Amino acid sequence: MAKKGYSFGTFKGVFVPSILTILGVIMYMRFGWVLGCTGLAATLLIVTIATSVTLLTSLSLAALVTNSPVGGGGAYYIISRSLGIEAGSAIGLPLYCAQTLGIAFYISGFAESVSLMLPFLNVKIIAVVTLAAITLLVFFSADFALKTQYIILTLITLSLVSFFLGNGDRLPPPPEDFVMKTLPFWAVFAVFFPAVTGIEAGLGMSGDLKNPGRSLTWGTLGAVVISYGVYMAVPLLMNRYVPDRRMLLSNSLIMSDIARWKWAVIAGLWGATISSAVGSLLTAPRTMQAIAADRIIPRFLGKGFGENNDPRIATTISFCIALAGILLGDLNLIAPVLSMFFLTSYGLINVSAAFEGIIGSPWWRPTFRTPWLVSAIGAFICFAAMFMINAGASFIAIFLSACFYLFTRHRRLKAHWGDAKAGILMWLIQTAVYKLARKKPDERTWRPNIIVFSGAPSSRWYLVSLADALSRGRGMMTIVSIVSQSISKERTGQLRESIRSYLDQRGVESLVKIYSSSSFTKGATTLLRTYGFGPLVPNTVLMGDPSEELTPDSYLDVVHAAAEERCNLIIVKEDGRKDNREEKTDRRRIDIWWDQESENAGLLLALGFLMNSSRHWSRSYLMVHTILTDTNGEKDIEKRIRATVRKMRLGAHIRIHENKESRPHWNIITETSADAAFVLLGIHSPAAHVHAETPPSLAYKDYFDGIIDRMQKLYAAAAVMAHEQIDFESLFIE
Repeated sequence: MAKKGYSFGTFKGVFVPSILTILGVIMYMRFGWVLGCTGLAATLLIVTIATSVTLLTSLSLAALVTNSPVGGGGAYYIISRSLGIEAGSAIGLPLYCAQTLGIAFYISGFAESVSLMLPFLNVKIIAVVTLAAITLLVFFSADFALKTQYIILTLITLSLVSFFLGNGDRLPPPPEDFVMKTLPFWAVFAVFFPAVTGIEAGLGMSGDLKNPGRSLTWGTLGAVVISYGVYMAVPLLMNRYVPDRRMLLSNSLIMSDIARWKWAVIAGLWGATISSAVGSLLTAPRTMQAIAADRIIPRFLGKGFGENNDPRIATTISFCIALAGILLGDLNLIAPVLSMFFLTSYGLINVSAAFEGIIGSPWWRPTFRTPWLVSAIGAFICFAAMFMINAGASFIAIFLSACFYLFTRHRRLKAHWGDAKAGILMWLIQTAVYKLARKKPDERTWRPNIIVFSGAPSSRWYLVSLADALSRGRGMMTIVSIVSQSISKERTGQLRESIRSYLDQRGVESLVKIYSSSSFTKGATTLLRTYGFGPLVPNTVLMGDPSEELTPDSYLDVVHAAAEERCNLIIVKEDGRKDNREEKTDRRRIDIWWDQESENAGLLLALGFLMNSSRHWSRSYLMVHTILTDTNGEKDIEKRIRATVRKMRLGAHIRIHENKESRPHWNIITETSADAAFVLLGIHSPAAHVHAETPPSLAYKDYFDGIIDRMQKLYAAAAVMAHEQIDFESLFIE
């Protein structure tokens, strides 16, 4: 299908709009003031620093546009195709507003300059008539509008020739009583900086170029280089003809006084303001057209008309916004924020190119190569310049962009193109995994990486809920479903998507693993030995108590496998809601049965803390229980335990049970915690029964079966085994 739209070349479509917007009002009316405030050397430095922003952005732009096809929308199109539709909308919508209200600023400046020459004319009437005239000009034909830019370019060129020829006379100084008021370097830089941010005018025509990659590259770079030459030459000549800095500060039309023909500079000034307005009126509707095409706003707003796809509806809306801006009058409060959106778009263009270069995917093959470090420096300078110019406006611009980003993300728009987000995430993960692999595990950085053998989450949701409470925001979780080998890959994929959709509906973040195996035991043990990537391997296994589908021996095989792989094990007994005990239960209390000498002690406290910190258990409280078997010196023991728990800063309540009658500990546990919402208790690992008089496997089986049987008397509980080589108590005690 043939491309619909204009097919402008480099000079007409990019260079002319860009150079005319750059060589604008600030050059004609503020350059003398900049020189008067800072002096020649500092002025040349300001020009160099400011131009470096657009130069570095132009180099990043060149890499982006020569790597892939470019459509309409300028900065919005480029950013959305690189950083995603959310980032594109975050800058696209504010950028459109900035471009549109920029029309009002440029026309108001033109109207004020005309009023100075013809004081009998009303400023707002001049502005409204001018806006109507240029809107009609671009409404039906962007081609004709750009042709008028040639006339304006001629006027600006003639004004510069007149200025550089000079009238040969040194201007007289101002009156002796003139008070010279200057500003510091960065304040002056802030005034001058908008003069170099005109490349948006050419960039906005991206969808109407015959060869966007070539035209945007060389047209933008040409405009930046030539304007830099002009900006470096202007203060040199001013400094020669106006030796008294007070004259520079007192006369905003100093260029016309220096020029050979004063009228040529005035014509150039008027041409600059009109050309900037025309450029904005051409680019703003095309930005809206691109945003509408991606369904961020209603598509009819971007409807194109005629064989050249002119965005007439968007142009009409832009006219109305610009008209409102003119009629409202003083827009000085909005102006700094609007300037920030231009800088934000430049910064994100640099960020896009920097990330593409860092990732270095096979897709990234620009014909104009820009080192990623150059783009990164450009991004830094852009964002730094924002805060140097106006910190308050920068925060407002960032806040509004963030709102648009979140709004688009909430709508979950599906882009029909690929972007660099997955590549950026992969690069970040790759970097982090390599560094993590070289780092020795540290107790203070421990995070749970839980593998949950839940099967279908809907049938054993209590396992998923507990794992989510332990891992959310602090670790990772993988939901595992082991299925028969007879199930097809297509059915396996459907099951994976079904589980993921079920988790998403309930706001649970988790990986999903469907594993085919001849049996649950074989599949679970194989996964424990093989699942994970580099240092990101599961350190905790969470299972339900033995079900009818598993024999005690096969369940114990998984327990042994977890011990062999040094994975902590959490065996959860389902809560008692089905046995009508809920009304008798203190649903706010989490009981932890803590034995200081046990290898499970630290892990029990860590799990209790994680549960208590989760959203679901946020209103609960921890009750730490311990049983004293040695009553000798019980006061000292109690004092030491309380001091230890206090040092842990858990905010836990403490209850000490004196077992003077040598009762079985399980009797005390079941009696005390019968009304607790959840109980955490430690159990021995298989290694503890290696030296048993009976065969170890039988000894442990009897012990394990007894634990599971006793847990049934509790409302909800988890038996915990710590196998990981981590000193969990150091998480809480120095």
